[in-house]
Parts: sequence; structure tokens; C-alpha cells
Amino acid sequence: MKTTFFILMAIFFHSLVTSANEIVNPADTVINYRGKSITISEKDEIIRIANIENKMFDHISSQMGEQESKIKQDGSNFKFVFSWENRNKRQSRDLNAHWEGFGIGLLNLANLEDADLKREKSYNIILNLMDYNISLDGEHWLMVTGLGIDWSRYHFQGNKALTSIDGLSQFVDDPQGRQYKSSKWLTYHLTVPLLLEYQTKLQDRHDFYISAGMVAYLRCYSKSQVEYEISGNKIKENMGRSLNLVPLSARLWFQVGIGSVRFYTNYAPWPLFEKNKGPKIYPLGMGVIFDM
Repeated sequence: MKTTFFILMAIFFHSLVTSANEIVNPADTVINYRGKSITISEKDEIIRIANIENKMFDHISSQMGEQESKIKQDGSNFKFVFSWENRNKRQSRDLNAHWEGFGIGLLNLANLEDADLKREKSYNIILNLMDYNISLDGEHWLMVTGLGIDWSRYHFQGNKALTSIDGLSQFVDDPQGRQYKSSKWLTYHLTVPLLLEYQTKLQDRHDFYISAGMVAYLRCYSKSQVEYEISGNKIKENMGRSLNLVPLSARLWFQVGIGSVRFYTNYAPWPLFEKNKGPKIYPLGMGVIFDM
């Protein structure tokens, strides 16, 4: 009788261990609650809960949240709530391009030899209408493009004016010896950027960003104009329009900003005028842009 009892007990414990091994694996979580062991195992997105006696509860589906995940057991009086980090899905933050905005800057002309620029009166106005970005890593890096308008005004000292003589744009004195009250050159361009931008969050939650790249300038309008007086009357005279200004050019662009304010500088490594049709001058500028 004792032999039969021990044989039955051995069979019972062997069956119990075998059942438990089928449920518990090294990746499972075992919780001891009031003297009972509860095993929680996860496979794919299905979570199973069982006690040590291999009595399986219903399958549980998970509802992933941004900070926590709730697990609800259907058909039972138990309710389990868990929180964990979803390591398989990388959370990306919102990235905003920094091109759109309104700005103003100061202008200069490098390699200008035949005239003197009034730097304090030479300026440009920027209206960047739209921007678009492509995130490169979902965290900090993005490519930026968009569309803008640039109005530039260059003012010159003395009686020098930009005009075209025999198809060649050049700075000349007034042929009649009149005293210019103003000599300026206006250019209007459409601008299209291609910038690489890095941005991050500061402790005060403001964006800090740096971007650099190229900006294409498409010529829309150009005019040279002088102003003088005759017998007390102010006269404005146009000295030429396109003046061999290149129809398409590009400038190097760099900017850095915090929040809605950024400072920029740009420089054109190529001359403003068509080859052999005007002076070899190179525009450069710096200024500030405010987000709209």
C-alpha cells in the first residue's frame, strides 16, 4: 500500500513539475501572492496569466500608451494594470523648420572698386513665406526647404551710378556733372533654401537650433535709380533695369537661433553679374529674422 502511495505521489509531482515547466520560462515573471505563484508570460503582443496549477486565465490584449500601458482581463474579477517602456518603437518629438519669418539685415558688396557703398543705408527686407522639412533621425536633424522673397537696396556715395554702356554694366559719374542726392540699386529675388538643421530643447523648453546650407536666388526685378534737383525740383531718373544681373545665383547661408528669433549671415561665392558683362562684386549680409 505504501509503495503504491509513493508511486502515485511521484507521478503527481512529476506531472506538476512538467506542467509548470511548460508555463514558466526564463523570460516569464513569477509573482508570489498569498502563498500562491502567479506566472505572467508575454509572446508577441499577447499576455497570458496562469497560476502554478496550470489553470490558464483568458488571453489579455495590451493597449499601449505614451507613458503607461493598461492590461485588462476579460471575463474575470481580476484587473491588472502595468506600466512599461515600449523599447521597440522610438518616440520622435515634433521638429519644426526655421525658415518662415520676417527679417531685416545689413548689406555689403565685396570687391567693390569703382564706387563707395553707403553701408548704413544699404539693407534688405526678408519675407519667408513657407517652409518644409524632412526629419533625418526623428530627434535633432532635418533638411529644410521653402520659399521666400528678398528685397535689397544698395546705396552709393557721390555721383556714381550703376548703368549699362554698350551692353556692359558699370559705375559711372553723371555725364552732365549733376550732383546726385541719391544713387541706389534695387534687386528683388525669390529665394529657395536647402539647409541642414540641428535643433534641441533647452532647459526652459525653448528650441535652440543651428542651420547651414545654400539658398538659391531667382531674379525677379532690378533697377538702378538716381535722384537730383533742377531749379529746386526733385528728379528721379532710371539708369537701367536688368543690368546683366545673373538670373539665378546661390549664396551660402548660416543661422543660429533660440525660440522665435534667429540671426543669419550669408555670402555669395559667385559674382552678381554675368561673366564679362559687369563688375565682379560679391554680396554678403547679416541680420535677424522673427518667426511669423
